Amino acid sequence: MPTNTTKCPCSSSRYNLILPFLREGEAASRIRHPNVVDVTDMGSEGGTAYLVMEFLEGEDLAELLARSGPLSFSDSVDILVPVVAAIAVAHEEGVIHRDLKPENVFMARTRHGGAKPTVLDFGISKISSSGGGSTLALTATGAAMGTPYYIAPEQIRSAAGVDARSDQYALGAILYEAVTGHRAHRGETIYEVIHSVGGGLFTLPHVYRPDIPRALEDAILRAMKLEPTQRFPSVQAFGRAILEFASSAVHAQWAPALAGGGENHVPRPSARTTNPRPVGRFFFRHRH
Repeated sequence: MPTNTTKCPCSSSRYNLILPFLREGEAASRIRHPNVVDVTDMGSEGGTAYLVMEFLEGEDLAELLARSGPLSFSDSVDILVPVVAAIAVAHEEGVIHRDLKPENVFMARTRHGGAKPTVLDFGISKISSSGGGSTLALTATGAAMGTPYYIAPEQIRSAAGVDARSDQYALGAILYEAVTGHRAHRGETIYEVIHSVGGGLFTLPHVYRPDIPRALEDAILRAMKLEPTQRFPSVQAFGRAILEFASSAVHAQWAPALAGGGENHVPRPSARTTNPRPVGRFFFRHRH
């Protein structure tokens, strides 16, 4: 398998720079999944830290969306479901990614001309000792980390309280963008984006995609609930809620991997209602 070596200066004065390398190496050593980039080695040579990882060809999801615009519902879910399954394995190993975003979902070209969604960059992951082995320190300050457009509201307040539900929020935000062609949270400044995230202020998906199935929209909105306790009990449960919208091949492949994790299914409402539904502090009315 072709590999790619990434290097980083390793002097003691640049410890904060190499910490993501060390963290990614530890995270990768715990996670063995076909949809997570494979890191085969890590070390230091001549004062430089390095990671050796598999070489991927293709484009990331952000590039795909910029090129194609919003995807069909089945294509969006087909991309997200393997990513959800990969993150579920990471959570089982005590690893929280903390920076899930379209740029970190790489559509790796396969030898048969297809594309395999692959999770990248565990460099700012939160690694607990529950999965075995050592535990890397987070940061000197414990500051919130991640990309503002996709971080969970609790991640703004403190990195210390981030858990698997924060990754679930990011997965919901990625799926929102894939089906609508718009980021859920936008702003001209970082402050405006953070204000949007912290207040749960975003437009309902069906405003952009009136044909979105109600159950799919509800699953996205639940994953992106302001309060972590109101989200799905696990990323597996989120995956099962969206799995019915996947292609038959993806459904058959990933249904066994998404078993467990609480809640067997999300009930599908029989029809749209014209009653307003709250999102954060705002109410939006459905269009007819």
